[in-house]
Amino acid sequence: MRLALLTKDIFKLFKRYLPPEYYYHCEVHTLHVMREVEIFGQAAGLTKHDMKLLKTAAVLHDCGYLECYKENEKIAAAFAEQILGAYNYSPKDIAKISGMIRATEPPCKPKNKLEELICDADYGYIGTDDFFPMADCLRRELEIFGKTYDDIEWYQYELNFLEKFKFFTQEAVAARNAGITKNIKKLRKLVEKCQ
Repeated sequence: MRLALLTKDIFKLFKRYLPPEYYYHCEVHTLHVMREVEIFGQAAGLTKHDMKLLKTAAVLHDCGYLECYKENEKIAAAFAEQILGAYNYSPKDIAKISGMIRATEPPCKPKNKLEELICDADYGYIGTDDFFPMADCLRRELEIFGKTYDDIEWYQYELNFLEKFKFFTQEAVAARNAGITKNIKKLRKLVEKCQ
């Protein structure tokens, strides 16, 4: 499995073809997910092989945005199925990676531990100091597609999301729930300030 080459090639595609108005679904988000799968996967005690599969899914999970904004997970999974053989992935491993990518389609419905880990990694930023800058990128991206929010609406939207959000794995809970609590407190203050 040639993950380093795959990663390099995917980031070249992002630089060349990803629309610049994709402020959230871009290289930065992919890098965040790659970091999170590493953190959560290590905490879960994954084998080197499973960790490599998880990292591969993280690299590819948003490639569908290169083609279409909606149903991008299905497109990314099909893309993975087409190209991974050329990077020395076995058919069995390709099927696992495709399943992980498909599991990230909201609302996430993971069927196994690896799928749970990537779903958690896709949202891991919400429990970090990167939450507010990343949320701002998402807000700007949504505006491109006609979903606009004033400040109070946006803060309330994000607050509702964080208050209802639940990770699938104990690894993500341990690593990120304290950060979510901190971000909820900040959002509550922002909501109060806007009222």
